[in-house]
Amino acid sequence: MKTVVDARFRREAETFVLRFSCDDCCHRVDEGALRACSMAFPADLQRASLDAESLAFCKSFELA
Repeated sequence: MKTVVDARFRREAETFVLRFSCDDCCHRVDEGALRACSMAFPADLQRASLDAESLAFCKSFELA
C-alpha cells in the first residue's frame, strides 16, 4: 500500500510510535551483512523513510 508522507503523517508516526520499517518486521531475515525478507519482498524500508515523499507499506508486515 502506498501512502503519502506529509507533516501530519510524520507527527502521528512520532506520537503513536508507528512501526513500519523492515527492521521492525518478523519476516526480516539477517543473512550476514545482507538483510532479506522471508516473503521475498524488497527489505529496504527504514525509519529514515519518513523523509521521503511517500512510503510503500508491505501487506505482510507483522510485529515480532
